[in-house]
Amino acid sequence: MLRALLHGPAKRAYCGTGLVLVGLSPVYYTHLPFPSQYPGVICVLSLAALAFVFAFLQDWIDLTSGVKVELAWTFGAGSVLLMNGEAWLRNLIATWVPYVEWREGLGLIDLVFPVMILLPVCVVFLGVLRYPRKWPERAYLLGGLFLVLLFVGEVWFNLFRIHFFRDPSLESYPALFVWVTVCLVAGTMGMVLGCLPQWSHRPSQLESAMPFCYLAGAGMLALGIFWDELAAVAPVPAMLGALAPASFMTWRWITSTFGARSH
Repeated sequence: MLRALLHGPAKRAYCGTGLVLVGLSPVYYTHLPFPSQYPGVICVLSLAALAFVFAFLQDWIDLTSGVKVELAWTFGAGSVLLMNGEAWLRNLIATWVPYVEWREGLGLIDLVFPVMILLPVCVVFLGVLRYPRKWPERAYLLGGLFLVLLFVGEVWFNLFRIHFFRDPSLESYPALFVWVTVCLVAGTMGMVLGCLPQWSHRPSQLESAMPFCYLAGAGMLALGIFWDELAAVAPVPAMLGALAPASFMTWRWITSTFGARSH
């Protein structure tokens, strides 16, 4: 499994990105401001898990090896810069750029960081659409990718509002801040569930209901974009919808593994 995951330059690049993000998570915790420390670390670890998932899905993407590698490094650079690059870049520009107009223009570069993540996500999304994956794996993968797209889009629009409308950041809106964090976590969990071996998705009534629980939570998160009241409560059913199939599969794996050993 590990050898197959590292077979290919794009896969190795994504795995390297995941390891770098995991290693940088303590740094993010110490450098991020207080309200965003724990959610920031959670997002970093989710992006790390997402990088490993993307490495697993590279065989589904019909692109040249060189393009895949470029997308992998683009995802890695965008992820690292998005989580802590804004404050670091702002301090660097304020120190070395003498003119205010130039500072404001150069400060817009942080709008590029979410786009750097968005490009590989869209490519994987198209790859999943074209690959003949069956239900429920396909539902988990597409639902998870959709939530990741929502996460990237909301972060980009937040930066856009800060630059052009001088609105406060997400940290000033606790409900929306939690919504964004849960959106990435639930999306990553869905993609991990979709990458599990096909034998782990057994055809049963309970198993068939699990994807609908996940998709229902994802739908509530999507509706939270349009209603602030729903954004405050949507993370709860969304996480329940993601945790239900994850808990079910984990419990079944434990019982099957240890039950087989006992016999």
